[in-house]
Amino acid sequence: MESDLEARSSRVSSLPMDARSRDVLDCARDAVLIVDASGTILDANSSAGEIYGYPLHVLIGMSISDLRTRETRTGMQEQLGAALQGGILFEAAHLRSDGSTFPVEVSSRGVDLAHGRGVVSVIRDITRRRHNEAERERLISELATSNQHLEGLLRIVSGALDHAGQERLLAETLETLAEVVDADAVVLLERDQDALVVTYQRGASSWAPTGLRVPEEQGFAARIAEAGKPIYVASLSESPWRMDILQSAGIRSVFGVPMFLGGSLFGVLELAWWSQHEVSVAQSTMIQLAASRITLAVANARLFERSRKVQVMSTALNELNVLVNGSLHLTDMLNVPAVLAIVAEGLDCESVAFGTVDEATLTITYSHGLDRRRSSVLLTLEAVKALELGDSALATGGWVDIPGFEDGSAHPRPRKMLAVPVEARGERFGVMLLGDSEERRLDELTLEYAKRFADVIAQALANSEDFASEHRIAETLQEALLTVPASVRGVAFEHLYRSATVNTRVGGDFYDWFELARGRVGLVIGDVSGKGLEAAILTSVIKDTIRAYAHETSSPAVVMKRVNHALGRAARLPEFASAFFAVINTRDGEMTYCSAGHPPAVVLGKDGSARLLPGASPIIGVSDDMEYKDQRLVLGRDETVVLYTDGVTESRDGDGRFFGEDGLIFSLEAAVSSGANELPSVLMDDVTRFADGRLSDDIAIVSLRLA
Repeated sequence: MESDLEARSSRVSSLPMDARSRDVLDCARDAVLIVDASGTILDANSSAGEIYGYPLHVLIGMSISDLRTRETRTGMQEQLGAALQGGILFEAAHLRSDGSTFPVEVSSRGVDLAHGRGVVSVIRDITRRRHNEAERERLISELATSNQHLEGLLRIVSGALDHAGQERLLAETLETLAEVVDADAVVLLERDQDALVVTYQRGASSWAPTGLRVPEEQGFAARIAEAGKPIYVASLSESPWRMDILQSAGIRSVFGVPMFLGGSLFGVLELAWWSQHEVSVAQSTMIQLAASRITLAVANARLFERSRKVQVMSTALNELNVLVNGSLHLTDMLNVPAVLAIVAEGLDCESVAFGTVDEATLTITYSHGLDRRRSSVLLTLEAVKALELGDSALATGGWVDIPGFEDGSAHPRPRKMLAVPVEARGERFGVMLLGDSEERRLDELTLEYAKRFADVIAQALANSEDFASEHRIAETLQEALLTVPASVRGVAFEHLYRSATVNTRVGGDFYDWFELARGRVGLVIGDVSGKGLEAAILTSVIKDTIRAYAHETSSPAVVMKRVNHALGRAARLPEFASAFFAVINTRDGEMTYCSAGHPPAVVLGKDGSARLLPGASPIIGVSDDMEYKDQRLVLGRDETVVLYTDGVTESRDGDGRFFGEDGLIFSLEAAVSSGANELPSVLMDDVTRFADGRLSDDIAIVSLRLA
């Protein structure tokens, strides 16, 4: 055993993490494993030890197969091979040291290690996610179980509590119950804060319409709730209680049952007869049992409906965040309708409008689901105030009539509307108006998400003001940074830059080339983390520093070390960068380069063969004590060097697969074999087709050959 441990230690000792990298990885909640091509664990972060239950000195040296269940070891080599070639994302079951299993999501990609290719795997424990999925299935299963026959003789729920929707569930179940006991009317009231609300009725529209709020201290239902037990009144005319509403409606007999859930009052079920009706002990028992089953079924339906509603609204909220934060130009004519459409779908409203306040009026400037002729309708601020969401919103259901919202249009206007202020940083940018033509209540959940939608829009508008100025500066700066000499003696260049999105095209990718003494040419390509003004500033610092030091030394590694030191001194710049810097002697083709955490360059032969250049040094800007190495090769007159940023290899298709280095090599070899010119453009077209036009990161590509 000891010799085995010594052997494992000797295999991994050449790949320790530096202190700074370990500190970064130890902050991650997910497990991070570095393994070699055979699957041996070379290094790990502290979270890996905690998740798997092994001390790090034991975990390091184990095989990744030791962490897998027997069933998931099949196909491990294929997954490892796919990760070595590019990247892979999959789910599996892993083992802790105590033998317990847990589900994980694994994201692996190949990296260059000191002694060959290896894999970095990020393992996320998805136990909670699986639990939530199982809980949702449990609720659905419980609802389906509840949707069985009550009892054979009861005939209640026969088919009514199957997979029907909530309204149909109530209707069919309560109608069946009324038929069984021959009741003329049935009413279901649910507890809502300090009142009982009629959520379903049949045959009781004159005295218990749907939506009626009954204070808990008033009426027959209130007596049932207070007593906490069934109450049967055989003859209202002989009852000691005053029940004027029921008597005026012609009711002669009434039976009420309290409905409890988890020890708390859920609601009240009432059955009424126009003629005097005797409720037998058997019928009383049946009604109480039916009420119990109905309570469970309705509660499960409510819970399922709430879960579905939260999912719909959360998805819409995420889409809204992506949309407004992706462009920061909310007032773009193409974007605002999309924003309002997302809000309408998320909140299940027929119409959504956005208006801006100007002096004493609010002008509706954009709308979704309203006739376009209403876009110029003016509402007085007094009318807007009447619509605004206040403390009484829940008590009134949130909706109020729209004052003066008639414009002669043939289209139906919303009967009810709610105004949600769009405010951020103490400034009101406008008002979001939610409209509906139906009489329905707004619950707390919908009102909460209405505020969230308004907050996202308000924050985006506030940010857009700040962004506009910064964007102009950064865009101007980046355009200057991407300006390169039209020609350089001895070397022919082709280049391309493509942003992931049009509206945020100020990214961190950059390239540059310049002449040096004695027939040499300097070339740099890099990728700065982040976007915007800070990324543009850091790009400028890197480019200028490389240019300055390139004239003092012929070693790209020395230049990178000095650049890294300069970035360490610029403490106000929190970003880091990858960079590839090469010096090419145009007379003999010797190229000396240093790749600081950058994707490997590709050398293409005239015959279409391609090879990746070896050598990897640390990224710049993370730690001041990094060491960098020079690499050399002789570039033939018929060879081409292609440099790129990781937006190329990390582009994904619709199934989540990476373009990867395989796609890169295939694209370039095919281009050279077919005699294509403008290699950057050909490669960019292939990447765009692979990702179906959806780029997740900026892309810069440069190709060069000796002239």
